[in-house]
Amino acid sequence: MDYNTVEISQQTLREVHFPPFQAAFAAGALTAMSAFNDINGVPASGSYWLQTQVLRGEWNFRGFVVGDYTADLELIRHGYAANGSDAARIALAAGVDMSMHSGLYISELPKLVAAGELPMAVLDQAVRRVLYVKKALGLFENPYRSLDANREANQIGLPAHRDLAREAAEKSVVLLRNERNLLPS
Repeated sequence: MDYNTVEISQQTLREVHFPPFQAAFAAGALTAMSAFNDINGVPASGSYWLQTQVLRGEWNFRGFVVGDYTADLELIRHGYAANGSDAARIALAAGVDMSMHSGLYISELPKLVAAGELPMAVLDQAVRRVLYVKKALGLFENPYRSLDANREANQIGLPAHRDLAREAAEKSVVLLRNERNLLPS
């Protein structure tokens, strides 16, 4: 769960939770997203063990890790980082190659590298991973390949799609009765 603390044995991680991720990467997935939660006291976005030792070292993952929304900033709320600069340094050093939304990387990484608090090689490696994926996807040759006005006009927002979405929503609704005011109002 987001923002949760997870106490879990390494055996359970490796036997139950890791295999689907390993299978996805073995099948060619090139990106992963760090989570908001912590695992055994270490936020996933600050876990060198999870992102570098396991993901890249043991599984030979060649893609990049993106932080979930403000996952780098959340290191402060976890009590794992003192401030934004510390959070950016910890996240990048752990293996979060791209910050999705917080703005910490753009504001803090140049200062951290200039001050010698973060090796340029760590930043270079993160950039290399992102560029590797962009090249693998052909985004240098054709960056707008998925944009097609005709396809959009003929395939997006169709009544059949709305009908299917409405049907899925109707079938997934769960009605609850709040007997004896058990649920919060």
